[in-house]
Amino acid sequence: MMKKATFFFLVIATLTTTFYSCKTNTDDLWDSIHQLDGRVTSLEELCKQMNGNISSLQKLVQALQDNNSITKITPIKEGEKVIGYTISFTKGEPITIYHGEKGDKGEQGDKGETGDKGDTGANGKDGSTPIIAVRQYTDGIYYWTLNGDWLRDNSGNMIKAEGKDGADGEQGEEGKAGITPQLKIEDGYWWVSYGEESGWIQLDKVVADNGETIFKEVTQDDDYVYFTLKNETVITIQKYRKLSITFKEGDDLKFDVDETKVVHYTIKSESNKSVIKVEMLNNDGCYSLHTDITNTTSGTITIKASVPTTNQVIVSVSNGEVTIMVAINVSLKPALEENTIRVSEAGTLAKILEGYDKNSITTLKVIGSINDNDIVALRILPKLSNLDLEDVYLTSLPRHAFSQNKTLTSIKLPKTLKEIGSYAFWRCKLTGNLIIPTGVTTIEMCAFAECNKLTGNLIIPEGVISVGELAFSNTYYVDGGSLTIPASIKIIGNSAFPSDLSPVYCKAVTPPDIDSGSFSNYSKLYVPLNCAEIYRNASGWNKFESIEEVEF
Repeated sequence: MMKKATFFFLVIATLTTTFYSCKTNTDDLWDSIHQLDGRVTSLEELCKQMNGNISSLQKLVQALQDNNSITKITPIKEGEKVIGYTISFTKGEPITIYHGEKGDKGEQGDKGETGDKGDTGANGKDGSTPIIAVRQYTDGIYYWTLNGDWLRDNSGNMIKAEGKDGADGEQGEEGKAGITPQLKIEDGYWWVSYGEESGWIQLDKVVADNGETIFKEVTQDDDYVYFTLKNETVITIQKYRKLSITFKEGDDLKFDVDETKVVHYTIKSESNKSVIKVEMLNNDGCYSLHTDITNTTSGTITIKASVPTTNQVIVSVSNGEVTIMVAINVSLKPALEENTIRVSEAGTLAKILEGYDKNSITTLKVIGSINDNDIVALRILPKLSNLDLEDVYLTSLPRHAFSQNKTLTSIKLPKTLKEIGSYAFWRCKLTGNLIIPTGVTTIEMCAFAECNKLTGNLIIPEGVISVGELAFSNTYYVDGGSLTIPASIKIIGNSAFPSDLSPVYCKAVTPPDIDSGSFSNYSKLYVPLNCAEIYRNASGWNKFESIEEVEF
C-alpha cells in the first residue's frame, strides 16, 4: 500500500512538472509572437515616418526656393519627449518632420531572440536603414542623395529635389525635376523608388535597432530655423516677420469710363526697407497704373480706367526677407443712368434688361464688358434704333451680330474693337456716316453688305490689314463720297467696295493684293508719291482709268 501511494505521488509530481513545462514554453512562444508583432508595427511606423520626412524635406527645399517663411513651430511629443515638429509657413500647408530621437523607440521592438535571427543571412552587416537626404551641388540646386551618394535616374542623371509640388507626383512626368523618392519594406528588405521609370530597387536588409532618420536636429534663433540632416546638410529657412499694407480708399473700387482714382497706402513692417510693385492681374489694356512713393511706409497708387473691366490690381510688398501680395478689386460702377446701362460682368446684359420695358428702349448706351451673349440681347430689342457701344470692352463683333436688323439706324462701335465679323451688319438700315474704330484690323466678308442709306465718305482706318470679299458690296452712299484705303492694308477681297464711291485714295506704297473685281468703280485712283507707275503695272489696279499721285 505504501509503495502504491509513493508511486501515485511520483506520477502526480511528474505530470505537474510536465504541465508546468508546457505552460512555460507556450508563454515563451506567445512572448516571441508579441515581440515579432511589435517589431513589425515599429518597422511599419518607421517606414511611414521616413516617407513623410522625405516629402517634408522636399517641401523645405521648395520653401527655400520660393523664399517662403516659417510662421510657427509646434513640437510633437511622446510623453515628455519631443520626437518631431509641425512647421507652418506663410504660404502653403504645414509639414510634419520627425528627428533622430524617434529612433530610440525602435530598440524596444528588437529585444529577444529575433534580433539574432538576422545574423543568419548571407552577411549580417548588410542590415541597415537607408538614409535619404539632399545636398546642394555646385550649380546651386539641391539634389537627392542615398546613403551619402547622389541618387541618379536610369540615365545616370542626378535627381533634383527642387520643383513644384513634387510630393504629389505631378512633376514625375518631367522625369528630372520635383521627384519625391519613396521607401517600402518587403520580404525583409528596404526598397526605394524615384518615379515610375525607376520601378522599385532593392536595398539593404531591414533592421529596426539603428534609429536612423532623415533629420538630425532642428534648431532656431530669432530670425531663422535650421534643419540639420543626417548628412550634415543644413537647410536654413527664414522666420516670418510681420508685414502688411492697407489702403485708405479700400480694396474694392468702382470706376466710370475715363475715371482716375488715387489710392493712399500705408506699409507696416519690422524692417525699414520696403519695396512696392503694382501690376494688373489681367493686362487687358483698360487700366494704367502709376506709383508715387512718399517714404518707405507710405505713398499713392494712381489707377486710371479707360473702359473699366472686372480686374485686380496686384500690389506686391517686400521688406527684403518677406514678400506679400494684396489685391485691389477694380470694376465698372453698377449705377444705371438715363438711356445708359452699365455691365460690370460680361454676359449679364440680358438679366439687367429683364427689369425694363424693352419696347420703350429706342436709344441706348452700354458701358462695361460685354460678350456675344450680350450682343444677342441687344439684337432682339424690338425698338432699338440708336446704339452706342463706344465705351464697352469688346474685341470681336461676332458673325451676324446685327444682320437684317430692321430698326437699328445708328451705331457707335467699341473703341476696343479689333475684328468685325462676317455679315455683322448685313442688310441693316444704318444711316449717316459710318465710323470704323482705329483699332480694327479685320473686316470680314459681307460685314456691311447691302447697307443702302449711309452718307459721307468711307474711311478704312489705319491698322486694317484685311477687307473680306463683298464686305461693302451693294452698299450705297446716298450722296456719293470717296473711299480711303490705309497704308496698312494687305488684302482686299472680291467685290469688297461699293460702286458709287469715287475717287479712291490708297495710301499703301506697295499695291495690296486684290481680285480683278475688288472695286465696282474704276474711274479714279490716288496713290502715294512715286507710286503711280507701280500701280499701273499691278494686277487689278491697272484697271483704273486714272491713276495719279498725291501727298498724303
